[in-house]
Amino acid sequence: MPAAELGEREAFVDLYETAPEELGARVERIGGAACFALTAVPRSAMFNRALGLGLERAASRPEVDEIAGFFGELGAEWCAAVAPQAEPAELVPWLGELGFEPGYGWAKFRRGVGEAAASTSELRVERAGEREGRVFADVFIRGYGLPPLMLDWLARLPSRHGWHCFVAYDGEAPAATGAIYVSDGLG
Repeated sequence: MPAAELGEREAFVDLYETAPEELGARVERIGGAACFALTAVPRSAMFNRALGLGLERAASRPEVDEIAGFFGELGAEWCAAVAPQAEPAELVPWLGELGFEPGYGWAKFRRGVGEAAASTSELRVERAGEREGRVFADVFIRGYGLPPLMLDWLARLPSRHGWHCFVAYDGEAPAATGAIYVSDGLG
């Protein structure tokens, strides 16, 4: 599996492991895919998605149907993140037969581990620790238009092993957030 896809999948696994029970977080491995569902927000493709489909091994039509059944039983609208390397070539048409269309491209970035270029921004970026968890979560929720019920969940991330969370400040006002999950040398 490509490193960027593996990293995203493992970050979602860890994120869902810490979800409060009332959010209805579910993780199900079906074939080579990891399916993530959050029943508290059944219309959010960001939180109801299948990752890794057709990457560890070629997907099959029965697996695609099983994934659709998993989300269907939960009443969740979902997306399938299909990487360019996903197999077989019929995967996209199979999803099309289920009513899916190509949508938003989820960006992944790659860079070496060397020193980063100097910043030209006037924003001050600070790493968020446990005390800044609620500030991190509040800005994240407002930035992505998420429901407030996710505040306590996302506020846990800065204190979780593997998570590196940041808040950018414009003066004293929190203006942006960012996070990376690092495991086994992959972020």
